[in-house]
Amino acid sequence: MQATNALRTVIVTGANRGIGYAIIERLLSESTPFDIIFTARNDKAGQEAQQHLSSKVKSSSSKLTFHQLDISNSASIDDFISWIKAERNSKFDVLVNNAGFGYLRESQQEQLDTININFFDTIDLTEKLLPYLAEDGKIINVTSENGLLSWQGQNIQKLLSDPSMTKERLMELGTELRDKIKTGDFSKLGWSEIYDDSKALLNAYTRWILVKMLKGEQQCYCMDPGWCRTDMGGKGAPLAVERGADTPVYLIGLPFKRDEKYNGKFFMDRKVHKY
Repeated sequence: MQATNALRTVIVTGANRGIGYAIIERLLSESTPFDIIFTARNDKAGQEAQQHLSSKVKSSSSKLTFHQLDISNSASIDDFISWIKAERNSKFDVLVNNAGFGYLRESQQEQLDTININFFDTIDLTEKLLPYLAEDGKIINVTSENGLLSWQGQNIQKLLSDPSMTKERLMELGTELRDKIKTGDFSKLGWSEIYDDSKALLNAYTRWILVKMLKGEQQCYCMDPGWCRTDMGGKGAPLAVERGADTPVYLIGLPFKRDEKYNGKFFMDRKVHKY
């Protein structure tokens, strides 16, 4: 980690458990202190997480603050942004978009929640926060290896690998997928698993759209934390949850200066991988 003169403000969404919680634990143990803001959809769960972390906070030079945030609720997003403006002087340095959803029982509502939260709602939060990102700030999107183009059908690979992709076209594809879920026929264009598709769409957004929206020294990344033993990953996953925090913390620690070798790229195990 690089030393800083002032505390960098790091926002981690969906961090009351799992990989998000592990990221907070890891940041609190780093030699470089941060002003850490973590969010959770459920206020009680977030408050309990903060209590569990209290001993680590006491032994750390970092600050830790919890604020409720449900990224699927636009009013909750607006409330969070108003709080950032009031409490952090309308500025933050890193956003880790960790909040996500993966269906277990494959109900139609769970599939809709998956595409909405992992794609549409994540973009909504990101773009509403973007005006308050520091001039050398970072956006880190937690996606998945399952969203890589090699996991997608041939038609989807062609669509999402197009460098001329526009936000309008990408949102059309996401909307079409969401509409197909409602009708029960989402395979026509080559869509397969909704979770994989939602991450593929978010990867494409980061790669083609977000990277062009950033200015100056600002950077963005996608990253796969690995298949970890979390509530979402399941007890049979091969990796400890602490392992899932390694790459996002690595990306936070990279120099706050745009580097085109890394900007807009996809990371696994601290290394750049082909989309």
